[in-house]
Amino acid sequence: MKKQQGMTFIELITVIAILGIFISFAIAYFKSAEVDCRNPDQRPGFIARAYEANAIGDLGVLHLAINRFELSNSRYPDSLDELLGKYGVTDDILTDRWGEKYEIYPVWNAKDMGKVRKYKNQHPVNRAFDLYSKGPDRRTATPFTSTPGCDDIVMAGDGAYFGYAYRYYAGNSGKGNN
Repeated sequence: MKKQQGMTFIELITVIAILGIFISFAIAYFKSAEVDCRNPDQRPGFIARAYEANAIGDLGVLHLAINRFELSNSRYPDSLDELLGKYGVTDDILTDRWGEKYEIYPVWNAKDMGKVRKYKNQHPVNRAFDLYSKGPDRRTATPFTSTPGCDDIVMAGDGAYFGYAYRYYAGNSGKGNN
């Protein structure tokens, strides 16, 4: 009797099937950075949560830097580029994980209130400035409930809320992130 070398066809198919099962679980767990705005109770995938956490951290640093800028200059910056090199703001903090620049819009003395971030009938969600990322789809709209605006990562309640726009609601101010 000879010693068997190699694998039989059945063993090979079994290994491929087991690998396929593991890969399908991994894809479900590490699914892309897409969020479902229509289902606020759905938990985004691992990558989406990591990108959200990164954006929230960047927005927090920018929020503090903007307030420090305002204390030093008695005005808010016209763009985030004014903060570059000051208050701990570096070039990588100005860009989100999707390759887009974070946006700032002055609410205080705004000439065009149509560009101010909104949640349903609450106008505006911030009193001084809006600060946000366009999110995974790289598109935005001012209402949080709109399709292009719902996946934006925003600061609302003048810094009381940081996170996806679709998770924000007017009664959340001061209660932290969902």
